Amino acid sequence: MPGQITTATSQGTHHLLKQGARLVTSVEDILEELRLAPTRAPDAPNESAGPRVALPEREQQVFACVEADAPTYIDAIAARSGVDTADVSALLLQLELKQLVQQLPGKQFIRKR
Repeated sequence: MPGQITTATSQGTHHLLKQGARLVTSVEDILEELRLAPTRAPDAPNESAGPRVALPEREQQVFACVEADAPTYIDAIAARSGVDTADVSALLLQLELKQLVQQLPGKQFIRKR
């Protein structure tokens, strides 16, 4: 229930539901509604081997510093990779767009399975 049926502040939400609105909690919900197939990077054969997709050298360098089983702070990734934090941030964004890593709260990153 999106809101109490007796309150005026819920009228807009209830009206949208009557018109066929859907609850959206993820990108997949939107893609499903638009009848688009989600794109997904291929799974790695195992965590240590890295992704099956070919990555540019610097992306691979940063990806290798992201743990698969524990979140890693961006500063630790920068220190391990030898790449400055600003560049690591941009490279991590590219890896996120390729669905290879996931950002967690506090600028921590983890490999996606």
